[in-house]
Amino acid sequence: MRLDRSVNLVLSLAFTAFAAFRPMLAPVQAIAEPAEPEGLPPRYLIAGVAYITWGEAARLEYQDKRILNPSFAAALGMVLQYWRQDLALLKRASEALPSGAGGWGIVENRDGKSLQDLKPFIARGIPVLVSPALTPVAHTPSPMAAALAESRGFKFREPGPHSGVLGRMIPLETFRELDDFLQMRPFIAWESLFISSRVAIGYDDDRGVLILHDPSFGPAWEVSYRDFEKMWGPRGRNYTVAYPPDHAMGGAVKRTAPPYRPRTADEQAAVHFVFGYALSSVGRGEEAESWFRQGFAIPGIDRYHQHLLLFELALQSAAKGSLKEAIAMAQKASALLPEHHRPWRFLAQLYRGSRGEGWEQKAAEAESKAQAICADAEAQKTVAKALARNFFVFGCGGLLEPIE
Repeated sequence: MRLDRSVNLVLSLAFTAFAAFRPMLAPVQAIAEPAEPEGLPPRYLIAGVAYITWGEAARLEYQDKRILNPSFAAALGMVLQYWRQDLALLKRASEALPSGAGGWGIVENRDGKSLQDLKPFIARGIPVLVSPALTPVAHTPSPMAAALAESRGFKFREPGPHSGVLGRMIPLETFRELDDFLQMRPFIAWESLFISSRVAIGYDDDRGVLILHDPSFGPAWEVSYRDFEKMWGPRGRNYTVAYPPDHAMGGAVKRTAPPYRPRTADEQAAVHFVFGYALSSVGRGEEAESWFRQGFAIPGIDRYHQHLLLFELALQSAAKGSLKEAIAMAQKASALLPEHHRPWRFLAQLYRGSRGEGWEQKAAEAESKAQAICADAEAQKTVAKALARNFFVFGCGGLLEPIE
C-alpha cells in the first residue's frame, strides 16, 4: 500500500507537469481552420523553422524542468522562435502556450485521426508540435508505473540483449496493456520525463515521408508515414499548433530562408543507436545488429557514439555465443570511454563465461574497475557529459542528467 501511494503521487506530479503544457482548446471563432486535404499540394516544406538541439534546450529555463525533459522545451522553443517570440516564455506554461485572449498567440491542442490532419497546417506554413513515441517499435515507460505494475503481478515480456544505457524499452503495444492493468489515468505509463517531442515542418506524398525537426536526431529528419503512424498512434495522435492572432484568418505563411543544414554524422548515429536499441529490446536482434553496424560505419562519428554502438554490438555477439568477438568489442568500447561502468561489468561477465587464460584475474579486475567508477562522482559526470547530449542515459544509480 505504501508503494502504491508513493508511486501514485510521483506519477500524478509527472502527469500534471505535462498537462500544464497542454492548453485547452481555443474558442471556436478563433481557430484557423486548415484547408481541405484534397486541395493540398503533394509536398510542402516550411522554410525558416529554427532548430534547437536537446543539449541547447537543456540549458534553457523552462517550467517543470525536473520532470519534463529537454525535447519538449526544444520543440516548443522552435515554434516560438518561428513566430519571433522570446524563449523566456518557456518559463511559464501559460505564457508559452496561452489559452484565451491576451497571449502572444492562438493555441489549439487536438487529437488527430491520421497524419492527414497535420498536412493542412504544414501547407499553410504552420509548424506542428507532436510528441510520438521515440521509435516505431518501443519506448521507455515510466519506471514508477512499471515498478507499480510489477508489484501487482504484471509480467513484462523478456527483453532481448541491451546495455541498459537507455533504460528499459518496451513494445508500444505494452503501454496500452499497462494502462489497462493499472486502471489509472490514460497514458500514465507515458511519463513526461521520457517524452520525445518533435516539430513537423514538411511532408512529401511521393516519397511517403513526414519531415520533422527532432532535438535528438537533427533538423529536417525524414520518417516514413508508416513509421510515424506507429509512433504517434499509441500516444493518442495528439498535436498542438500555435500561431499569432493576426494569422488566424490569413493565408499561408511564405518565408524565404536558407536550406536546412544536413544532419551531422553524430545525429545520424544517434538514430541508429536508439532504433537498434529499441529493436533489440523487443527481441529483434538481427535487425538491431544491422542498425548498429550501419551506424558504426557512418564516417566521422565521435568516439562517444562509437562507444555506444560497439557496446551494443558486443552484447549482440555474446547473445549469439561469439564470446571472443564480444570481448574484443567490449574492450574497444571501454577504451573509448573508460569512465563508463557498464562495459567493464559486461567484460567481467564475458571473462567468466569464456574461461580463457587468466579469466579469474581479468574478471576480478574488470568488476573492480566498474565498482570504482560507480564510486567516482567525477567519472559519472564525464559519462553524463559524453553521452547524455541527445537523450537521457542511465548511470550507476539511475538517470544521468544531461550536462553541456
